[in-house]
Amino acid sequence: MTGVALDQPAAVIAKTGTTQLSATVQPENAINKKVRWSSSDDSIATVEPGAEGLTATVTGKGVGEATITVTTDDGEHTADASITVKLAAPIVDITSDRSIKRLVFTWQDVAGATSYRLEESLDADSGFNEIATIDPGVERYSHEVPLFARVNARYILYSCEAMTVLVPLPALPTWSY
Repeated sequence: MTGVALDQPAAVIAKTGTTQLSATVQPENAINKKVRWSSSDDSIATVEPGAEGLTATVTGKGVGEATITVTTDDGEHTADASITVKLAAPIVDITSDRSIKRLVFTWQDVAGATSYRLEESLDADSGFNEIATIDPGVERYSHEVPLFARVNARYILYSCEAMTVLVPLPALPTWSY
């Protein structure tokens, strides 16, 4: 063996998301193409080798950065991929009946959050006001409003740490009805 390379030097994935890495052992006609995979921080990203060993699935476990390393069987050659794990943007499902519009916000729990705060702006000209404080560990919240209201409403979901630091989760879209 003269070396090992990865198909991508870096990747960004969501917490609980995955990406595939492929290793190539050089020279191409090497007899021993066995490799070992490892993560610098399993709390951020784990790596699971594929059946043939030259591919692996990386799974986001926590927000942050980790390095995935592939090492040749003889231990003499390595290649790294920098993995950045981010929170996925919150998801909003909107349903309505004859008089009520129901907005269901779903997000990924933020480590260390002491609560979450949902804020609403009724239109582009007004500021945001708190409409709900949500307990830590909760990853889903339902908000009901009269059907005719909130035509151009915008929402922000924050994670709160000790009620002093507000950290906005990835952007929620603005809806117009």
